Amino acid sequence: MEWSNDEVIEFLQLYEGYPQIWNPRHPSHKNRNLVHDAWKEIENKLSVKTDITEIKKKKILLWLLIENF
Repeated sequence: MEWSNDEVIEFLQLYEGYPQIWNPRHPSHKNRNLVHDAWKEIENKLSVKTDITEIKKKKILLWLLIENF
């Protein structure tokens, strides 16, 4: 599924707001339930209708693009 630039930016802004997902020093980072809940919140807030699995795949692709940029 292709996302527009606006949808990618929306995702990145939401993702940034949940450091328990991406920050290994966050106190909740190792709590799988809290991390899962954060992913669910992103899924619910995102204007693109998709599921957590697809969002996580998109995150991986975005990080690969950023690292190779």
